[in-house]
Amino acid sequence: MTETMTSGAEPPKPYTIIFTTTSIDGRIAGPHGERIQLSCPYDKQRLYLLRGRCDAVMVGANTIINDNPTLRRRLNPKTTRYYRVVIDGKLRIKPTARIITEPGPPLIIITAVDPPKQWQQLETPNQVHIHTIPAKPGQVDLKQALKLLKQRYNIQTLLVEGGGILNHNLLKQHLADELRTTITPHIISAGPTITRDPTGKGNTPPLKLTLYAHETCPCKQCIHLIYLTKPNTKPKIPWSLKQLQQ
Repeated sequence: MTETMTSGAEPPKPYTIIFTTTSIDGRIAGPHGERIQLSCPYDKQRLYLLRGRCDAVMVGANTIINDNPTLRRRLNPKTTRYYRVVIDGKLRIKPTARIITEPGPPLIIITAVDPPKQWQQLETPNQVHIHTIPAKPGQVDLKQALKLLKQRYNIQTLLVEGGGILNHNLLKQHLADELRTTITPHIISAGPTITRDPTGKGNTPPLKLTLYAHETCPCKQCIHLIYLTKPNTKPKIPWSLKQLQQ
């Protein structure tokens, strides 16, 4: 059901983990946003195992537009609940995207605009859900969006797979609990980064995270880092590849 929600008090939210795979210089895609293979097989496995531990996976519109993923694959799932969530303030993704047209877990699209009739026709009780939650024209109210995910869909753990603008806004608004990133042995020198502020203002003063743990990937070429956004806390989901495999 399409609905409009307005901003309110600090909402409850799922435990939120941002996962990224980057080049040495912090890029997550090619110079023009095109997909580049950065992950080794172990890093892909880590991502799919994390999906298996979470109730939902969330991406931004650019990820759907540039990569056209289905977000279906999970390994060793520990939860029966699994949703795919797309944050698309201006509803730029196409109804022909694979995440919509191909079979898969339920899809939640959160936008800041009223969906046109063709989108409303895509909604089904168990498969496609569209919600309008504006903060300002063309921009989703992420606090209220995460509140909706927890209260309406009982999503307790949320895995965010970018891109950079979504990552920035979640961190800037203190909505993310962890940042897990794998640094790979590549240098791209141009293109989207782990976080990107579309206003160009950045974070002043810089946001400071707390390094909780790190491990060298079994490929011996990558390093996986686990940062917490709040000091004196611990991850709610296992962080090492070996723990995730259990």
